[in-house]
Amino acid sequence: MDGAPVQIGRKTTFMDTICRCNIDHHISKPYTPKENPAEGGIRELKRRYYRLIIKHGIPERLWDFVLDYVVDTMNVTVNYSKYSDGRVPLEIITGITPEITEYLDFTIYGWVFFRSNGGLGVNHMGRWLGVSQRVGPMMTYWVLPKSGIPISVDTVQMVTNDEQQTDSVKQQMQRWTADVSKIVDAKSTYINWGKEDIPHQMMFDFDNEDDEFMRNFGMLINPETLEDGDFEGTEQAADDLDAQDYTNMEIGLRRGAEGKLQKAKVKRLIVDENGRPIGVANSN
Repeated sequence: MDGAPVQIGRKTTFMDTICRCNIDHHISKPYTPKENPAEGGIRELKRRYYRLIIKHGIPERLWDFVLDYVVDTMNVTVNYSKYSDGRVPLEIITGITPEITEYLDFTIYGWVFFRSNGGLGVNHMGRWLGVSQRVGPMMTYWVLPKSGIPISVDTVQMVTNDEQQTDSVKQQMQRWTADVSKIVDAKSTYINWGKEDIPHQMMFDFDNEDDEFMRNFGMLINPETLEDGDFEGTEQAADDLDAQDYTNMEIGLRRGAEGKLQKAKVKRLIVDENGRPIGVANSN
């Protein structure tokens, strides 16, 4: 426990439960999260959540499905905890090797074909939102159809990369996106998860990203394919001292014959006696 009053208060439900169940407990020192292993788990939960949201472009309204997916996959995969001893969390608690078949063919917010009405209906396009743990039989999944209301179905098939390149599937994906965007992007409910406040190291892990993401992230745009208007304001932005501040940002540069990624963190900005940055600003 971290010493929060809602936990350690004498008449709180939390402490009553600890006393009633005779649970051995420990209160960690202030600002010492390493004393509580749960803090590391929460940090990893946030990191994976942010990366999935950014990487797959998942709408903010689906935040609860993303968190459920992260927790479910963390429970059936080995983690860095010194208490795991090479076992997954569910196995440690139950003693049973967990079944991971439900997660093998899908990824969060991936394109899928599904059939409703017990698999008797026609194929529909949707997005995969996770395993439906408490609705339906095994191998039942949450899917986001074009109605924008998640449903639980048991006949789901992943849309392969080759299928996504066909004209018919592209048209279905475009129609689905157009229909659902009107719903999930609606502003009737204010949802703000503070994207601008997320540390960069919580969003990207260049050492462990897949090849496709790294190719897209490092893609170079050929200037010959851009319109003249795309370059308007570039020189002005380069001279604007406040246009981009890299302080406290983590940057990476591939060096050597093997292209090994070397990372560093920008600690501060060097300025002259008048407080102006030393050097020439560049927009690249």
